[in-house]
Amino acid sequence: MNLDNANSSDLSMTQPLNFHPQFSFPDGDLVFSASIPGQDAEKTYFRVHKPMLRLHSSTFSDMLDMPQGTEPGSEVVHLYDNSGAVAELLTVIYYPDKITLQPLRRACLDSAQKVLPLADKYDMPRITNVFLPRVKNDWPKTLARWDLNEAQIKLISNYIEHRRYTEGDDDAGYVDDVVVEPCSAIQIGKNLPLPQILPAAFYHLSRIPPINDEINDERYWEHLIRGGRTADWEMLSPDDYLILIRGKSEIRTWVHRFATRDGEAYWKAKSHETRDDCEGYAWWDRQMIPHFLDLFLGDELDVLEAFATLKKRFSENYRANRVDFTLCSSCLYRLSPLFDRKREEFWSDLPKFFGLAVPGWLEEDETVHI
Repeated sequence: MNLDNANSSDLSMTQPLNFHPQFSFPDGDLVFSASIPGQDAEKTYFRVHKPMLRLHSSTFSDMLDMPQGTEPGSEVVHLYDNSGAVAELLTVIYYPDKITLQPLRRACLDSAQKVLPLADKYDMPRITNVFLPRVKNDWPKTLARWDLNEAQIKLISNYIEHRRYTEGDDDAGYVDDVVVEPCSAIQIGKNLPLPQILPAAFYHLSRIPPINDEINDERYWEHLIRGGRTADWEMLSPDDYLILIRGKSEIRTWVHRFATRDGEAYWKAKSHETRDDCEGYAWWDRQMIPHFLDLFLGDELDVLEAFATLKKRFSENYRANRVDFTLCSSCLYRLSPLFDRKREEFWSDLPKFFGLAVPGWLEEDETVHI
């Protein structure tokens, strides 16, 4: 019995085996093992059913068509895969109802990170088609989908806060326990490969402060209580860190250029001289440049949220007559298109900020539905 990255041995010649408690079926007719990387001596064994593997995998089907031992289950296939990932794959095959496939859920992404590489390796299109659309949805190529995801995460956060503070539910947890985490997505994007999810994942990572020490860093819990997000930084390679550093630098340069050059030029082309009822040209220098430069006080710039907040702030303040600045209705009318256009330009340039090549960026996948 042969398989790429696998070998076999006689089950009768082994010592007592450490079978996985959930996947050691008495009537199973195939035994295989896997181990944790770097701990090959500590194998976990699985006794499963050949028809189940044939149903999902052409690779296993071809392998099982090869000559076998004389007795069913007398041979062990040793897979050079992570035993935890193999167990997760078998969970999808045997108990699909236990897998979380809700949008934007950390548990779903964690499963996808383990299962998708194995589904690709062993040619399991049914399983790939379970997870791939969900991953693409959660880390999109379009700004419209990103905005929908952000709105849904806000609803999840509000619900968790309501449970904790209004209902007094101490088990409500934090939004960070529930929603997707970017470093897992980056590993999926690199290893499958699935480059289209990388710009959104790296952008989200750029918004997260580098704190993850829940034991020694009190900022960690303060951050979670405020609805903040964290990242599994230990997953990143040195190259990943270089991509992140480059992206953050490029984003800061883009914001500075907008505040002091591009945005100012647009405003002066659309506005007018200062009048009694309107600050006109001077408003940009007095309001916008200080506002955007204040963003540089923090290391985590959320440019998309900043533009969306500005648009909402000015339109709401104008309607409610609560403005702390003097602009005429004509000047205010020109602000919304500016913020919308710059958000779209920023999203369009997202792969370039991080030095990523993404074919079909800005194109919605057929498998992704808004």
